[in-house]
Amino acid sequence: MPESTDPFDPAATRAGRRISAISIAWTFVGSSFAISFGVRSGSAALVAFGLVGFVDLVGSVALVHHFRHALRTDALSDHFEQRAHRIVTVGLLTIGSVTIVVSAVRLAIGHVPETALADILISSVSLVGLTVLATCKVRIARAIPSAALRADGFLSAIGATQALVVLAGIVAERVLSWHWADDTAALVVGLVAVIIAFRAGAERSVE
Repeated sequence: MPESTDPFDPAATRAGRRISAISIAWTFVGSSFAISFGVRSGSAALVAFGLVGFVDLVGSVALVHHFRHALRTDALSDHFEQRAHRIVTVGLLTIGSVTIVVSAVRLAIGHVPETALADILISSVSLVGLTVLATCKVRIARAIPSAALRADGFLSAIGATQALVVLAGIVAERVLSWHWADDTAALVVGLVAVIIAFRAGAERSVE
């Protein structure tokens, strides 16, 4: 199994494993609530946010395994790095594409979402938490270095952006009666997710 030629940094790798484990716990709880609240209120952006969280969770599981293996062997496995990166990239592309299609259909039929206090609460908490996670992942990824963890950091950033989109959509719907704001915002975030997925895949292919 080929190993990375980059100098191995045990401290940075342990930090990568730790932030990935924290991400698993955070995204499981947050995404479960988000999907539940989103289905109840009919919010496409909130459901998409929850789905992105579960993709983030799967990527984090692969990264925990990757970093545990590296700490046992004192070297980063390029095989596990590529696997984790592929999981995150494909997940981003899939969720982004589904979000675009669903949001476009809902815009076409004129769907009107219903929002509740719970939607505002989960979005606000997730915005803060995912912003912190994204920042930490990208910073630690540079130290390891790990393109997979960096891509996972971008995925967390997409989640934070979606949380912000949900909040903005709620304000636009309640204050300005812009019923189309939620689905339009979700559509934009879906496009961004697809673009990042293609860019992450291109960056990996030239490394």
